[in-house]
Amino acid sequence: NTESTLMSARRPVERTLTGHLDLGGFWTFIRFEDAQTNTNPRPIQGNWQLGWANDLYTGIWTDNLGRWFPQTSQGWNDNAITFIGEYITNGTKIKVRDIFVKISDTEMQQVVDICKDDEGWLRVLTIDLHRVTNDDHDKS
Repeated sequence: NTESTLMSARRPVERTLTGHLDLGGFWTFIRFEDAQTNTNPRPIQGNWQLGWANDLYTGIWTDNLGRWFPQTSQGWNDNAITFIGEYITNGTKIKVRDIFVKISDTEMQQVVDICKDDEGWLRVLTIDLHRVTNDDHDKS
């Protein structure tokens, strides 16, 4: 996997997403964990809890940077689902947009855009996601 952000050039990042149904199947819990490496010295760890409420997909993000914010989505449109929310950093309200695009049954691409002061969306992260099952780990 690789990612690029506003603060860095494209660089390799190992990100593991682990998910399961939670709270009687009403929510999906996904844990995001980046590996700490020389090229990724401050890895992100976060939790995303997703469910269906009030005719919207609803998500709540929390992470090791102290951020938390709700996001909502209208649902899948063709092969993409988009979640939009906002958080406050240093007293500034930032809109955030997570877009997941299904490439195949085993691949997705996640992009993250932010918008400050309604200046338009700015791409801050692009990451290629590949499904790895326990069976895949057992083969190595």
